Amino acid sequence: MPELLELGVENPNGGEPLAGASHRYPTFFRVLLADAVPTEEDELRASLPAACQRAELVLAFISQHPRVAGDPVLTRYTLGMRQWLADVLNRHGEDGWISVVAEDDDAEYTAQELRDDWQALSAAIASGDYEAFCAVAGVIDPEKAVFWENVIGQRAAIHPFFWRANADFAGDYLSFKRTHREHSQHPDEQHLGGGLWRIRSDAGFGVQRDTGADTVPLLPPHFEKISSMSEDDDAALHLVSFRQNGRWGIADCSQTPASILVDACIDELWAYEDGLAIMRIGEHEGLLDLQGRQIIPPIYDYIGEGRDGLYPVEQNELWGLRHRDGRELCAPRYASLELLDQHIWVNEQLLPPVFLATSDAGLGLLDASGREILPCAFDEIEWSRSLYAWKTSKDEQFALYRPDGTPWLPASRHDPGDWLIEDVLLSVTADNRVGLMTPDGQLLVPCIHEQIERCDFPPTGEPTLLVKNKNGWMLLDSAAQPLLPERFRQISLLTEYNIIRSHPDWRGLLRVNEKGQDRLRGKLEGIWHVAEPAPRIACNHTAIQPVLLDEPTCLFFLAVRPCQPDEDGTQHPQRFALYHADGSRLFPDDYAWLDNEASGTARELARLVMKLKEYWGKAEAVIALNAGSGQRERLYADGRRESA
Repeated sequence: MPELLELGVENPNGGEPLAGASHRYPTFFRVLLADAVPTEEDELRASLPAACQRAELVLAFISQHPRVAGDPVLTRYTLGMRQWLADVLNRHGEDGWISVVAEDDDAEYTAQELRDDWQALSAAIASGDYEAFCAVAGVIDPEKAVFWENVIGQRAAIHPFFWRANADFAGDYLSFKRTHREHSQHPDEQHLGGGLWRIRSDAGFGVQRDTGADTVPLLPPHFEKISSMSEDDDAALHLVSFRQNGRWGIADCSQTPASILVDACIDELWAYEDGLAIMRIGEHEGLLDLQGRQIIPPIYDYIGEGRDGLYPVEQNELWGLRHRDGRELCAPRYASLELLDQHIWVNEQLLPPVFLATSDAGLGLLDASGREILPCAFDEIEWSRSLYAWKTSKDEQFALYRPDGTPWLPASRHDPGDWLIEDVLLSVTADNRVGLMTPDGQLLVPCIHEQIERCDFPPTGEPTLLVKNKNGWMLLDSAAQPLLPERFRQISLLTEYNIIRSHPDWRGLLRVNEKGQDRLRGKLEGIWHVAEPAPRIACNHTAIQPVLLDEPTCLFFLAVRPCQPDEDGTQHPQRFALYHADGSRLFPDDYAWLDNEASGTARELARLVMKLKEYWGKAEAVIALNAGSGQRERLYADGRRESA
């Protein structure tokens, strides 16, 4: 059963529960516990007056947010929370405190986290920064009410005003309190859900349908304890558990008087989930239905949490599987049986639950019928979301199985990865190197490469792979045949640009990078077309950037290279050139600078591209210095140039 974080409020004279949450601290908890300090009992304890003051600050702040202010339901609960906490403070006084059992063993660490969160929240409130507030408070989407409910504490608070059963009540907390006449007249009453109230007398606890002294009890108040049997199961709202002589029973409170479904014979009892409740009698556990019948008798040492009507059961340190209707699907024979906590989809259909079984021989898999789809013979088993298959390993041999356990790829030293080309090629790994395998198990490319990845926008229009090894980068087609020589230290696809991606010729253009001939020249770039045997723009440039014009649609390349030994680079060590997409020159000469920029750094080259697009997009010229003639020229996108 899931554990709850139970927030309580106390003073030297007694206390009461305040809120509950599963396995984590919602924003409501974090605000109230912001100044909490750990105790020796691993509790976190915070001052009640300070907690209420912080909550008031937060609730007043979010009430002004347009999403909250414009939603009558959120507005009602925000006001209701402010009124309820004020009422709690009034009852427990300045000496009251709020406490919770720490969620983990490191209470001091949790306390520091809570203080840090409040510091960030209070800073956002002080500056009126709703965006910063939402980021810290976990309001991922401010337009969705559920995130604000987490801040308000509506889902965590135990008071019936905030319960779903009373969602139709139109008034605020104070009017709800007057209507139900709770707390002020009968401080021992507490709402159990479904219109049922726990009452108390000197003889013990009971149940009645409404509050007030004149109401006839459904269960007379002579039990040691009364609890709701509905945690998140609305079908059990009419059921309560009662303790008598130290043992538990179940009563049906749908009629007056209540009927006893199960006598007080149970040592431990959990709330209903999906129509079933786990019980313990002596040292053994079983399952009860909503009528109190024993669907599974108390013969097991432990019953695990159910899903889709399936319950792992333990007996004599061995695990089996039972169905919610009582059928034994698998007798206890495994060392462990664990429901795989992942949703397995195949062809857009969700598969039934699968259990990971363990025995002395290894790991295996059970389906929802209790059948072994994989025998307990493996070291590891995992579900591949990409391949829609089970991947197993045994003694460093890897294999693939279909979802129903049918063999797919036989065991080998090659570890299957993901589809690189759907139903055509998948990646495999061996000795920390990557290769390619066909779906029938043929190793098409040996595991000698450092990296293989799929091109999201392939330059050929067909599936293409980008491969890296010790010699550099290369491109492979769907048959694993090379599309470029294996000599580039880097390959950059230009298909990231929509216009280039949709153009039948341009989409094949690649920016390639070769190592320079000496250290000074470093890496050298060029432009290559995937369907051509030679580069369109030679690899003798330190940087190349595409220049795209929208109207008319044109593609140019701005390239920069260092001066050659026979060129005077004293004042301007760089040379700029402009090319058409087909690799021909837009202007025959090189230029020492463009738009007064001569550095040629990547940042300045990007700035020049923006300037060219700006000028040429308006049919204007860019000023450049001709490196050969030393004359300033005006350069136009149509290839015209004139003296400046």
